[in-house]
Amino acid sequence: MRIDEHLLDNMSKDARCWFARAIARIINADEFTDEEELHSLREVISFVKDEQEINKIIHRVKENEQFPLEVLKLDRDQAFEILLHLTRLTIVDEVITLSETQILQDAAVHLGFPTDFSKNLVTVALKELETKKIVEHLRGQAKRVKPSYPEVAA
Repeated sequence: MRIDEHLLDNMSKDARCWFARAIARIINADEFTDEEELHSLREVISFVKDEQEINKIIHRVKENEQFPLEVLKLDRDQAFEILLHLTRLTIVDEVITLSETQILQDAAVHLGFPTDFSKNLVTVALKELETKKIVEHLRGQAKRVKPSYPEVAA
C-alpha cells in the first residue's frame, strides 16, 4: 500500500514526523508486524529529514514502545488522508485488534476529528477487506472454470 507522494510532499516536517510516529504505533499495536506496515513506515521516514527523529522511531518500533501523539492541526484533506492510510494499515493483516482501534481513535482525536469518525473509517475499511476477499475468491473460481463459448453460426 503506497502513500501518495503528493500528500507527503505537501506535509510539514512536524506532520511527517507525526505520521511516522502514528504508523509506528500501528506497527506496535499487535503482536504481528506486517511487511506492508514496515513499507509504509519506510516511505514516511524517507521524507523525515531529522536523523535523530528517525533513530527514535526505529528504536521504538524495535523495542515495541508506543509513542504519545500530540495534537496536529492540518488541512482537513491531509488529516483525512493520514487517518484513512492509518485505518487501511490496520487491516493489512486482515484483522483489526482492539488496540489498533484505540490507536485509530486516538489519532482521529489528535487530528481534530470526533472519536466516532475513526469508527466509521474502520467500518469502511472492513467492507473494503470483505470486498477484497470476495474478489480473491471469485478470482480463484475463475481460474477453475472450464471455458464455455457460444457457438457461432457460419
